[in-house]
Amino acid sequence: MPLLLASLAFALAAADPHHMEAPKPLKYEMDAESVIVPMRLKDGRIELDVSVDGRAPVPFVLDTGAHGSVVDLAWAKDAGLTLAGDARIGSPGGGGLDGKRVTMGRLDIGGLHVQDVPGVAFAPWPFPPSPAMARGVLSPYGLAGLLVEIDYPAKRVVFRKGALSEPDGKEVFGWDRARGLPEIPITVAGKTVAAHLDSGASAGLSLPDKLATELPLASPLQEVGRARLVDRELVVRGAKLDGDVRIGRYVLERPEVDFVDIGLDLANVGPMILNQLTIVLDPAQNRLRLVGPADGRLIAAARPKRYGMKFVAPEATPLEIAQVVPGGRADKGSLRAGDRIVSINGRAVSEMNGDERAEAMKRSPLKLRVQRGEETVDLTLSLE
Repeated sequence: MPLLLASLAFALAAADPHHMEAPKPLKYEMDAESVIVPMRLKDGRIELDVSVDGRAPVPFVLDTGAHGSVVDLAWAKDAGLTLAGDARIGSPGGGGLDGKRVTMGRLDIGGLHVQDVPGVAFAPWPFPPSPAMARGVLSPYGLAGLLVEIDYPAKRVVFRKGALSEPDGKEVFGWDRARGLPEIPITVAGKTVAAHLDSGASAGLSLPDKLATELPLASPLQEVGRARLVDRELVVRGAKLDGDVRIGRYVLERPEVDFVDIGLDLANVGPMILNQLTIVLDPAQNRLRLVGPADGRLIAAARPKRYGMKFVAPEATPLEIAQVVPGGRADKGSLRAGDRIVSINGRAVSEMNGDERAEAMKRSPLKLRVQRGEETVDLTLSLE
């Protein structure tokens, strides 16, 4: 079963997930009036190199869908961060995870230097283990007084002083501080829906599950994967929309959309759409600006092809298959639950880290050697 990673750090667990305390403004210094930081896109998510308390830089995810910042508990201990009181982190309707409060004394993000950044350290960390694994997730909403410009086309993040103009509902939008994360109205096949812009997700447009029976669909609704939130996993169903989506002055024509019951009546616009835009956040005034193609047309990217398999533990050796989607490409290639993958395209799994395994499993054709009981079986899968 494919996993579509949703926001990793939605919020500190709260009694009412619809109303969250706004992040406290952080203190910062800048080497110049404008600081430009290169960003990498890894599985659609934004990664920045961040130095914590003078240590060597490590990757952090910049997540517009995160209400607060979080770090890997094991890394926090290795880095010598002080673990303070208990905390819980979770998604709306989720069970939550226990964590420890931490304060990062100084974050250096290029020429931006942020002081006393609060966060939560927790485990298990959701990224596959590898030397290049992201060690933390940053929320941009504590940077009051700065404009945070996420320029997907240029693959850079710009931090600069300034303020956005008044909302116009087309390019500049405001949001309710009491609801924590930005929500803007979008139109889906003529129906207005509130939406998050979520750089920490991995899909395109996700909609509340109840809308699957209210919107016109141009293809059958079917299960397409699972969404992994910070504290739970949800079934995702997908179909092609028989209508257009309007985000401000930008239009998506008849896109593929996902439906998932996240526990809130909110849509989620992820990197498969956001990667065509520049998003400018103004945390002090609770405003954002969207800048996109001059003709106003966004490309509705097709949903990535997946083999349809889920692992017991992605970091384990050998890789044991927990589940195979009936009728999916892995199923058609004769892979079975309980099979243990020992090599991928001729390379031993034991020699591969988490990133290398994930990248190898995207290839087509995919040649696997698996242990099935006492038997060794060679299989070839294809995404075609």
